[in-house]
Amino acid sequence: MSVENQGVALRVTGAALAYGDTELVRDVNLSAASGELLALLGPSGSGKTSLLRAIAGFLPLTAGEIRFDGVRVNELPVEERQLGMVFQEHRLFPALTVYRNLEVCLTGTVTARVTAAEAAARIAELLPALGLTGLEARFPAELSGGQQRRVALARALLVRPRLLLLDEPFTGLDALLRRELTELLRREQRSRGLTTVFVTHEEEDAARIADSTARFYDTAGTRSFRQAPSQRFD
Repeated sequence: MSVENQGVALRVTGAALAYGDTELVRDVNLSAASGELLALLGPSGSGKTSLLRAIAGFLPLTAGEIRFDGVRVNELPVEERQLGMVFQEHRLFPALTVYRNLEVCLTGTVTARVTAAEAAARIAELLPALGLTGLEARFPAELSGGQQRRVALARALLVRPRLLLLDEPFTGLDALLRRELTELLRREQRSRGLTTVFVTHEEEDAARIADSTARFYDTAGTRSFRQAPSQRFD
């Protein structure tokens, strides 16, 4: 595997995706520097989530390439990409407590390389940072929507990923709670220097927290995109 463009944590070049005869994205070129938060912004059906899934390794590109830290990862399995992921659905295990939901992502998988003691230390550090102290013994059904999203974000951060991917993680929340959680995400992302790709259809969310924004368009059946620094506001 060749290495190039050191300092660029993520680079997508000439990417194309299709589902059968349906084109999902075509000729996408974007990048994120180390520690940058990149928003993929656009309406439903514009291809932003499909591209995120390709970055994660769930969808194969039909053309182009994806590089992490200069290394091509097109053929790399999902479990070897060292990613943290948060989906629209929180995907918490309903029969496990908050603590066990966090612990199992570190000690209960085939690729886990963390001891129980190290997992406990990581969880103890992260609980107060994400406002989860005191909720450890609760089950997902006993949590509010905002608390469930916090647990999902905590799971992604616990694995100390090389890249954090979020697919509209705060969809369905009211505007005040969504703002609170996007600001929490930005604070934790910056404190860890974590390169992050954040899919959203909310202009306000992208403008508030993103360093740069790749805008996806789907007008009259023609899909296109452009990347530019975000116009930040508070």
